[in-house]
Amino acid sequence: FEYEHQFLAQPLLEQITRAYPYPQTNVRYEMKNVFRKTIPDGEMVIFDLINAASEDDGQIENQAVGIISPRLKLPHFTLHPLADIEGWATNLANRVMRTVVAHSGALVDFPESPEFHKKYLLTSLDPNAARRFFEPQLLHHLAQTRLLNINASDNIFTLTSIDPTRKRFDQQSMADRIDKAMQIFQLLQQSNE
Repeated sequence: FEYEHQFLAQPLLEQITRAYPYPQTNVRYEMKNVFRKTIPDGEMVIFDLINAASEDDGQIENQAVGIISPRLKLPHFTLHPLADIEGWATNLANRVMRTVVAHSGALVDFPESPEFHKKYLLTSLDPNAARRFFEPQLLHHLAQTRLLNINASDNIFTLTSIDPTRKRFDQQSMADRIDKAMQIFQLLQQSNE
């Protein structure tokens, strides 16, 4: 990976933030710790994304992995992970999540895939396009994963994953996140075909 100076990353910032659903009025995006690498069929980017307009730390993404590729033609969507451990606290957290995600687009339901809905919520600014894109095989593959957060639009998606053990983010965690991003890249390319 090559380090990208923050000033040079401005066009990249504009490209990446198209995939995020947050209202533009309250957000002033900045990228830090940007690293880029050419991969087959595209480019991989690792970055931190912050809201510089926020009064607190403004962290939106911590070491997210983004993939930009001309082979991707994605509808706008955000994949939100649900807690998948049984218990009353988990049920409460998932109900709160359903309320929170309402601000990131229309909720898109897939009644034909209950296993997907046990693990994820999907929102989109274009729900009809998202529903057409997420065919049963893609939903099945995503249901086999857990705790991924994906933002996507056009030729880019970004991925972060939640570690329920809350262990320190280390080199192995980053390698796992990169591997997951490449697997998702393959799945999304197949859905484009």
